[in-house]
Amino acid sequence: AAFREMCKAKNGGEKKLLKAKYGDEKEMLIKGNWYQVEKFVKRHPGGRILNFYKGKDATQAYREFHQRSERADRLLKTLKSRPAEKGDAVVDNDKLVADFVKLRADLEKEGFFKPDYAHVFFRFAEIVFMHVFGLYLVFNGWYLSGLAILGVVEGRCGWLMHEGGHNSLTGNITIDHALQVITYGFGCGMSAAWWRNQHNKHHREE
Repeated sequence: AAFREMCKAKNGGEKKLLKAKYGDEKEMLIKGNWYQVEKFVKRHPGGRILNFYKGKDATQAYREFHQRSERADRLLKTLKSRPAEKGDAVVDNDKLVADFVKLRADLEKEGFFKPDYAHVFFRFAEIVFMHVFGLYLVFNGWYLSGLAILGVVEGRCGWLMHEGGHNSLTGNITIDHALQVITYGFGCGMSAAWWRNQHNKHHREE
């Protein structure tokens, strides 16, 4: 609620995902082109999140969800499209989004989005050690201490798999999703595919 109020104050009113000037419910505006998405929705690998953007400017969402995906760019090129008209873009003209784009560009220049393989190795070594040590304590009678450590490492697995789900561990989507499946499956007993589906919707609603 506080974030929405901030958006309103920043932009002089609610402007989130406004319909672009010449779009309809069968199209989606991405990087200067209207794409026919009506038939593609059912086979979209990311689920039906596209329904949220029909007839709207999805440029910024596409950048954030598919920043490292060459496959997404290839699929996009297979869709029927037409050039956008002057004034069609809505989201990129939003002042709050413009500030976010600038912040992101600054962070990229500072190297925040470059994978750190040594850090990733350390993070996984940490959760393996904590699991082994926690189980060792439990099986040797130190139940409370062991369970406390296992509880903490479950939370650590949750944060680590979150980074894998956002493709920010190695920068390779296939590897990051595999690491997420392992971490979330063994560390938390949950489904990584379900998490990605629900989490994408969560980010769409921000």
